[in-house]
Amino acid sequence: MIIRNIKLLYLLDITPKERKTIFMSSLSGLVEFYDFIIFGLMGIYFARVIFRYSDMGSWNVFILFMIFILGYMVKPIGMKIYSQCATCYSSKRINITLITALFVSSLVIGLLPSYSEIGIFSPILLMIARVLQGIASGAELQGEYDHLSIKMTRNHSFAILGFITGNEIGQLLGVFAYRGVSYYFNQAQLEAYGWRIPFFIGCALITIVFIIRVIYGEPISDNYQKRSIMPSYKLLGFMPAQTLSAMTLSGLKGGFIFLYLVLVPFCMWYFMGYSYQKISHIIFITTILSTIFVIIINPLITFVNSPTIIKLSIFMTLPTILLLAWSFINNQLIYLSVFAIASLSNIFTLTVPRVISGLFPPALRLYGVTFSHQNGFVLFGGLIPLFNIAIGHLVFYFFHNQIKNHHVFFIGLISYFLLMTIASLIALRKLSKYANYDDLMKISEKIRKHY
Repeated sequence: MIIRNIKLLYLLDITPKERKTIFMSSLSGLVEFYDFIIFGLMGIYFARVIFRYSDMGSWNVFILFMIFILGYMVKPIGMKIYSQCATCYSSKRINITLITALFVSSLVIGLLPSYSEIGIFSPILLMIARVLQGIASGAELQGEYDHLSIKMTRNHSFAILGFITGNEIGQLLGVFAYRGVSYYFNQAQLEAYGWRIPFFIGCALITIVFIIRVIYGEPISDNYQKRSIMPSYKLLGFMPAQTLSAMTLSGLKGGFIFLYLVLVPFCMWYFMGYSYQKISHIIFITTILSTIFVIIINPLITFVNSPTIIKLSIFMTLPTILLLAWSFINNQLIYLSVFAIASLSNIFTLTVPRVISGLFPPALRLYGVTFSHQNGFVLFGGLIPLFNIAIGHLVFYFFHNQIKNHHVFFIGLISYFLLMTIASLIALRKLSKYANYDDLMKISEKIRKHY
């Protein structure tokens, strides 16, 4: 998908200057999704840091992932702040402020003192860092929309390719960082300090982004100081049905990626007692195999057949989750079940952006697709552990200790994806009413002639 999007940017009718602008805009998505993946993957390590190990019950796990989600819930605040401040201060000053906030928040998480050192202030400090990171990330995203609307007066919807490519590169870098520290450090070293290294790598990525922008970026001219900026979240008011449908489908994609990269490793560690190295190896191998699978099927997917492929994939959701549950409960066919989850998440990665692109007119496509994709991805995906814990307490309330912990985990997981399946099928039904792929199909046909 990454290579394909980059090829498309060279085949589309856009100038080198516009490609440069798209590249610059993709950097914020890269950093954000790297942080998303690393926080989730490293959660099994620093959970022991911010809480006493003896207290690692469901409510503390709930608090940990609530802090994780909080960072995304405050993004609209950052969008609003940018919309108010962008017309009052220079783009250079705003850029420095946002990069500093992102850098400091990642550094604080990497240097987070343990519960044994500062007690309850450890999770509080993590929460403050996540809130700062979320507000800065929201402002950064709004700033990229603003920059594109000024620098690309035409074809700015093509910047979607840049945003999505940045997101996917960020995910990939997160997986490789996780694999790297898991390979080079043993379990004791990972728990002591190794988990901090990916967050320091995140600080380095933020620094590199800043340097690239300083050297190659083009700040917004003072001539645009009196412009009006609409916060992206207002799309929910202007186009509620389209935006909610796009967020739901993106949420299904985000749910599978979150399941694959965060909950599956957590389950293998927490319930099955696998070592960190074994977990890392399983994730790495299944990532490679599912990527090969994607490369094979990618040429077969078009705007025409994407809705049908998504519908078939949605119907495969529950059987895939049931296979995962059986596999983990019986400790059999682990690689196969995890590969099935990874492959289905990759199918959604290929098809969801194509499908939701048709829900928005060309003038609003960039805002609609990127806002729906990023927020649906992280909000619906990040809600899985919170939903699981809530279902778990209900099950324990009615059945007391008659059901094992890992059975409760999968009951919650199956329930969540059942609801997401229903919501996604409802969202797909709205395509016939709102979606229009005519202009996208023309562009696609033009590109095919170049191949």
